[in-house]
Amino acid sequence: MKSLALLTPIDDKASLAFIQASPNPSPNGNNTMRHYDKRDDFDYTPLVSKDSPQYKEIHYSDKWNSHWIMAPVGSLAYTQKDKLQKVFKDIGDGKGEAGKVTNKAEYHLYNAQGEETTIQVDQSGISDHADYTSKDDGLWWFAGLEAAALKMRGYFGLDHDKITWGDPVKAFKMLTNEKATFEAVKDKDQLKKIFKRSKDIPVIMGTGQHSDDQLSLSTWSWYTILEYTGQGLENSNDKVITDG
Repeated sequence: MKSLALLTPIDDKASLAFIQASPNPSPNGNNTMRHYDKRDDFDYTPLVSKDSPQYKEIHYSDKWNSHWIMAPVGSLAYTQKDKLQKVFKDIGDGKGEAGKVTNKAEYHLYNAQGEETTIQVDQSGISDHADYTSKDDGLWWFAGLEAAALKMRGYFGLDHDKITWGDPVKAFKMLTNEKATFEAVKDKDQLKKIFKRSKDIPVIMGTGQHSDDQLSLSTWSWYTILEYTGQGLENSNDKVITDG
């Protein structure tokens, strides 16, 4: 069994679990993304729905290497929505009403020094490479979060005009300002206990150069774990994880 690492915040209110991957960018060069392009032709859309934020509202565009942000955000949306709701709010034409078209939002993120930073984002300035929600609803709270993070910078992977390979531990800090420690996990029973808690605490896992073919995982990717079926580690037909 591959070695895994458990990330547990010091206050023990939440945790992240993930397959141990190389701390270095992908040697295949997959961390090099296209440059920033402002969206030239678009209509303003709602920031949120009445049920936002939801993990189902996050969709990977495959243009940036943003898994390291998406997976923690997805896990927070699934288990601790209240923390994620504090990260952003509508300050534009929508006047904070869910489902209403709006142009501006305010984001509250923590820099590397643990200081809360307020960043305003206009939807018109978000890169067309950002990870929008489905075309049907056009919700942009997550794309705006990426834009706010790029404005703030200060973390590896936030390169001003694009998102490259980064650290989900830092993403978790950026979102919640919670500190965390690592614990190596090699015992299958212990891993099962972690997975079983995925309905209550944020749990993510990621692959390195060699992914797990049994689970059909991509290399150099991070995933949000939503549910453990009880047999996923032994039965490849069980759906243990969902891409964040």
